[in-house]
Amino acid sequence: FNFDEFRELVQQFHPVVPQREELWGIFQAATGGRSAGLYARLADALARCTSLERMREIVSLPREQALAEADRTRYLDIPNELREATDRIVCFALPFHRNEASNIFPTVRIADGIRELLQRGLLRMHDADLLEMHETVRAGLEQLAPLATRSDAHLKLASHYEQRANPIAVGHHLEQAGCTQDAHRTARDAFLKGQQRFALGPYIARYTLITIDELVDEVLRDPLPQHVHMVPDLIEAYHDPRAAEAMLAAVAANGARFEKNHG
Repeated sequence: FNFDEFRELVQQFHPVVPQREELWGIFQAATGGRSAGLYARLADALARCTSLERMREIVSLPREQALAEADRTRYLDIPNELREATDRIVCFALPFHRNEASNIFPTVRIADGIRELLQRGLLRMHDADLLEMHETVRAGLEQLAPLATRSDAHLKLASHYEQRANPIAVGHHLEQAGCTQDAHRTARDAFLKGQQRFALGPYIARYTLITIDELVDEVLRDPLPQHVHMVPDLIEAYHDPRAAEAMLAAVAANGARFEKNHG
């Protein structure tokens, strides 16, 4: 945004427009004199501030902190009666439909919460039907919700995605709800069933959720499993040379069958 565009944006949110000189000082502080102008997200956040003082506080921060603080201020300004809804909406990690959110959280004012978040520029359209929140924004705002509310929301979302056979989303929400063991079990079971292996592979490796014997069985089975290229990373995750030795020994012992089926 150049200065005139920024000033027009401020006019949309303030019936009484601040003096040009005052806005120019804020614009200069925010851009650091860059000829490229003001980042769109920061311009929007500043324009929505309730006062010049608040604008000055934000532009005095480093850019990323300024954006986060602006988002935080806009979120905390949401009326209390809608926070029951918005505190749950910010727990969505995937794009979602309005009706989907209302069905998951039927006891709170989801439609009003969505409308409020859209008006404040904190929620956006993913496509014609789905809504989403920028992940950096979402993660920061989620921390403003009470822990009990977040945990309840994530458990309901985990149940929802379990019905949709999306183990990655189930695991994420279980982990966010503090149910780490359940999240690990979900990921492990899905991986061994051949579900979403490419996406689950790094998570499986990080927590070594399958044994080396199970990994060997997966590699030797017929037909060759998809995403077998992940095997070296999974073996490395054990941090034990015996894991690679066990894999090599198993392949050697089944050399003829392995070469016939997979060679």
